Amino acid sequence: MLTGHSMPILSKGYSRHKEVRRTNIMIAMMISEVLKTMLGPKGMDKMLVTATREVVVTNDGKTTLDKIRVSHPIAKFLIEVAKTQDTIAGDGTKNVVMLTAELLKEAGKLLDQNIHPTVIIRGYDEATKKTLEILDSIAIGVSLEDEETLKKVARTVMEGRIVADLKNHFANLIIMAVKRVAEEKMGKIVIDVEHVDFTKKPGGSITDSELIQGLIIYKGKPHPRMPQKIEDAKIALLESSLDPLTRKTTDWRKEYVVKTPEQLKGFIDEEKEYNKGIVEHVRRAGARVLFCRKRISESILNFFAEEGVLALELVGEKDMTRLGKATGGKIVSSVDDLTMNDLGEAGLVEFRKIAGDEMLFIDRCKDPKATTMLIRGGTEHVVEEVERVVRGSLKAVAVTVEGGKVVAGSGALEMEVAGKLRDFSRTFKGREQLAIEAFADAMEIIPKTLAANAGLDPVNVLIELRTGHANGCTHLGVNAVERRVEDVMKRGLMDAFKVKQHAIKAASEAAAVILRVDDFIDATKQKEIKGEKKRKEMERKRIMDERVRKVLEKEEELKEIDKRFIESITHPETI
Repeated sequence: MLTGHSMPILSKGYSRHKEVRRTNIMIAMMISEVLKTMLGPKGMDKMLVTATREVVVTNDGKTTLDKIRVSHPIAKFLIEVAKTQDTIAGDGTKNVVMLTAELLKEAGKLLDQNIHPTVIIRGYDEATKKTLEILDSIAIGVSLEDEETLKKVARTVMEGRIVADLKNHFANLIIMAVKRVAEEKMGKIVIDVEHVDFTKKPGGSITDSELIQGLIIYKGKPHPRMPQKIEDAKIALLESSLDPLTRKTTDWRKEYVVKTPEQLKGFIDEEKEYNKGIVEHVRRAGARVLFCRKRISESILNFFAEEGVLALELVGEKDMTRLGKATGGKIVSSVDDLTMNDLGEAGLVEFRKIAGDEMLFIDRCKDPKATTMLIRGGTEHVVEEVERVVRGSLKAVAVTVEGGKVVAGSGALEMEVAGKLRDFSRTFKGREQLAIEAFADAMEIIPKTLAANAGLDPVNVLIELRTGHANGCTHLGVNAVERRVEDVMKRGLMDAFKVKQHAIKAASEAAAVILRVDDFIDATKQKEIKGEKKRKEMERKRIMDERVRKVLEKEEELKEIDKRFIESITHPETI
C-alpha cells in the first residue's frame, strides 16, 4: 500500500487545473457580454484601438472579435466559432456566441443540481434535432426571382448599421449583384460571392456607391496616345509576355555581330516587323483592348497606341480570371493562338478619375458572371464599415437563394422554438427533460437582448411574446425600431434560413465541446522555462567569454613585461 507524499507526474513548466467547467462558462459569458450590447438595430458600436494605434468603430461582431486579443483557449475557441459562422452564413456571429454562452449558463444551473454533463449534452442534442425540425417546418420558400423578399433579408442584416434611407439603395445593388453572379449547376442555384468584388474609395457620398456591370482595375493609362474611352469593345486576354527578347525562335536568340550600319539597321527593322506583326495579328482578331498577364515591351506598346488599341500589362491573376468571367473572353497562352472566338465583350472600357486616382472601368458587360461594387464614403472609417455591412448582407442573400428559405427575424423564431421545445421536453421522463427546457430558456436570450437594447423591459416583452406564441402568433417578435412587439414578417424583418440553422447547430456543438472539458493541462510555462534556461545559458557563455578575454589580455600584458625585461638586459643603454 502506497503512503506518504503524492508524486508529481508532470514535467516542470506544466500545470493542471481540475474542474474547469465553471471557469469556462464564465469566460464564455464574458465574451458574450462584449457582443450583447451590439445586437439589433438599436445596438451600440464598439471603438477598438489596435496594437498599431489603428482606431476602428464598428457594430460588426466578427470585426470586434478579430480585433480583440484573448489568451484563454475557450475565448479563442468561441472566436473561431464566430468566424466560421461568418464564413458560411455571412451573418449571425453575435447570435452564435450569445447562444453558446447562454446554453453554458443554463448548463451551469443544471450542474448545481448535480446533473451529469453527459446528461445535459444528451438533452441538448435532442433539443437541437427538434429545433432544426421546427425551423424547417416554419420556414418560408423563396426563389431568385422573389426580389422583394430578398431585399427584406438584405435590409434586415443592415438594420441599425446603415441609415434607413440608404438601406433600399444598397439592397437594390445587392440583389442585382446576386442575380448577375448566380449560376445553375446540377439543377441548383449556386452563388459564389467571391465573384462580387469590392472597390473602396473615400472622398464622396455613400449615395455615390454603385454596381459596375464588370470590374474596376487600379491602373492608369499606359501610353498617352492610347484611347481614353472605348465603346462596344472586343477584349483579348493574354497569359504570355509580348517582348522580342522572349521570342521562341532559335535565330532570334543567337548572337548577332554587327559590323556595319546596314547590319544594325537590318536588325532594328526585323524587330520592328516582329512588333508590327503582333499588333496586326491582334487587330485582325478584332480586339480593341488587350489585357496581358506579363510584360509588354515599350516598342510594342507604341505600335498598339498608333493602332488605337488599349493594351495593359502586368494584370494580376485574380483580375485576369474575373475579366474572363465578366467579359466571356478566354485567356490564351500565346498571342499566336488568339482568334476572334477567344475575345470577350464590354459595352464600355473607360479610364476615370475617382478621388484623384485613375482607374480603368470595364463596364456594361453582356451577361457578366463577375461584378464590382464601388463603395464611396466621406472617410476611410465610413467606407470600411459600409463594406463590412454590405458584404455580410450580400452573403446572407446568397445563402438565402441557395437554401431557398427564409424565417422570421427579430427574435420571433427563437420564441417559437422555445415554446415548442418546452412541449417537446414533456415527452421525456429522465433528466434530459431539464436539459431540453434549459435549451428552450437559452433560446430566449435573443429577444430579451433585442428588447433591452431598444430600451424596453425584457421581462414584460418576454411575457407578451410567450403569450402571443402560445396563442398561435408564430411570427411575433421585437420590432426594436418601433419599440414594440408585433408580427415581424408583416414588417419585412426576415433572416436567412441558413444563418439561423448554422448558428443553432454551431452553438449547440460548441456548448457540448466546452461541457465535455473537465481538466486543463497548461504547458505555456514550459516555454517560459525553456526561454529562461536559454537566457541563463547565454549569460553563462557571456561570462565565460569575458573571462577568456581577460585571461588573454593578461597574457598579452605579461608578454609585454617579459619583452621589456629582456630588452633592459640586452640593451641597458636604452634604459
